[in-house]
Amino acid sequence: MAIKFKPLGDRILVEPDPLIHLSPGGLLIPEQNRDKSPEGIVRAVGPGRRNRDGQFIEPEFEPGERVMFRRTGGTELKIEGRTFRLLESVDILAKVE
Repeated sequence: MAIKFKPLGDRILVEPDPLIHLSPGGLLIPEQNRDKSPEGIVRAVGPGRRNRDGQFIEPEFEPGERVMFRRTGGTELKIEGRTFRLLESVDILAKVE
């Protein structure tokens, strides 16, 4: 699933998990009431960035990894008819195994 989009710096393109969140009783849970942060799949990763000392910092993520990210982080984008979030590396909270 190649996407023709290359993030710059330490930005990561994530495709949010499209699963509908239902309670055990079958009721739809509003996003603001969900217990955990949103999850998604990394689709593209920028080349990395330089710190204040000029040292190059490589990205910590690779395409195909599942991650949890801040609900309020990043920018929502539409690419090729699909919804993505463009996040900075600090917006990603964890890798999900």
